[in-house]
Amino acid sequence: MKINKNFFFGCSVYAVLFWFWVFFSSKETSPPFWVISIAFFFCQPLRIGKNVFSLFGGENKKGNVISIISFWQSANGNAFALVAFWQTAGKNALAIICIGQQKALKEVAFSAVLLGIQSAFMSSAQLCGIAYQKATECKCAQGFGVSIQSGVKVDHFIGITFQNATEVAYCFIGIRPFVRAERVRRASPFVMDIAIPKKLAVA
Repeated sequence: MKINKNFFFGCSVYAVLFWFWVFFSSKETSPPFWVISIAFFFCQPLRIGKNVFSLFGGENKKGNVISIISFWQSANGNAFALVAFWQTAGKNALAIICIGQQKALKEVAFSAVLLGIQSAFMSSAQLCGIAYQKATECKCAQGFGVSIQSGVKVDHFIGITFQNATEVAYCFIGIRPFVRAERVRRASPFVMDIAIPKKLAVA
């Protein structure tokens, strides 16, 4: 028996939201049937062509998934959400705010704010956050925050970072308690390296 994961996911989200409404509502009566029907409809992921559009996430094995608040996203193509908690994409994984896990299996993972784990086959990038970043084939980059970075090249601009790179580890302003790379770079005098292997040159 084939299970429609999107329908099951939509029903689960609706059940949780309905329980919250009943628990926190001061009203003694249940919501009208038309409110229940509309709420149930909007909880369901909607397929248009090869893409899936939803308020709360969903799955698409043929194309993209585009959501507002994504509790769970799984896309063969691109995955996009304003707020994401669990996001997996065959190509690009994109979010404005990600709290949880973000993974791009073939290309790029990007979020403006990240609190969690970010991994990508090509590049892993975020503007600010507290995160573990991993890029298999290319670069990890963080603008501001605290991070553990692993990739071919790793860039950190402002904050605290633990870096592990097969080629270049770069820091602009911050503290690096640990760094391992073929080349360790300090872009300014405002970088404090606590532990660098002696055989590595700093430039």
